[in-house]
Amino acid sequence: MDSFSTLWCLFGAIIIDLYAGSWFRAGKSLWHPKNILNWLVEKLAGKLDRQGRSSNTLLIRGVLSLLCTLSLAALVGVVAHWSLREVPFGWVLELAILTSLVSVGNSWKVGNLLASSLELGSTEDARQQLAIFSSRDATYSDSDEITRLGIESVIANFVSDFIGPVLFYVMLGLPGCFMYYGLRLSASCRGSREYVMFSRGLIAVVDGPLSWLGSMLLLGAVLLCSETSPTGALLEGRRAIVVGRGIQYRLAKSVAAGALGISLEGPRRYLSGQVERPYLGSGPPPSPRDLVQVVKLALATAGITAASILACAVLF
Repeated sequence: MDSFSTLWCLFGAIIIDLYAGSWFRAGKSLWHPKNILNWLVEKLAGKLDRQGRSSNTLLIRGVLSLLCTLSLAALVGVVAHWSLREVPFGWVLELAILTSLVSVGNSWKVGNLLASSLELGSTEDARQQLAIFSSRDATYSDSDEITRLGIESVIANFVSDFIGPVLFYVMLGLPGCFMYYGLRLSASCRGSREYVMFSRGLIAVVDGPLSWLGSMLLLGAVLLCSETSPTGALLEGRRAIVVGRGIQYRLAKSVAAGALGISLEGPRRYLSGQVERPYLGSGPPPSPRDLVQVVKLALATAGITAASILACAVLF
């Protein structure tokens, strides 16, 4: 697929996702590309990650498993792409596949439900809503911490499930998009520390540029929104470069925190006790209204991205 048609397909996928994101959510559907890749990753982990193996053996097996996953994902992407080129209206199917991999529109529904539960004071219901789009354990969290976790999850999902697939599709097409999710699923699989060490190290390297790109795009949405502070976003973004190392997507989270004048991250409460973590932002704890505002920023950023892609498709 040439760059012109690739950009048009990507533009269509973003617009469809913004309008009907929940229709393409993975869930437990066997047909969904993410679930197929996840099944492959878990199957390989079950075969290769065995107890009693040495650390070096597990590390080598983890590398081999990742290479196998990426190679197969790339092969499937190439075959699917070239096959669809030979089929009349095959681009429609590729558009559907890409829309299932680009995800940001569903955050509106989930974010509003979580904000409503928090406003009603239903902490238990808020924990259940948070579990829909976050793997963080909120069993011992109060309402302020759940709100923080909700905002952080919106930002994390925006970077990983929107910025990531969009960038890899622009660079490498459908094979790149499949490879990106293959890497992400390999890094998050339930394996021993040694088995997933290489995958997690590699995804940490990939997440760095994605966080930078996501923060720049979020800043563009902040400039267009009258309820946010561009100055605060810039100041907190600059501060995040040297503060909060080890926090995933810290730059994108800092931009959002500075734009709204709130604080994110901070200590976390678990059964074993409280884990101290640095705050991002110097404002008060976020409110449910701030959660909705962050969702709006994510959707506005997706719209800006779609407009930029459309401009490139028309010009080039």
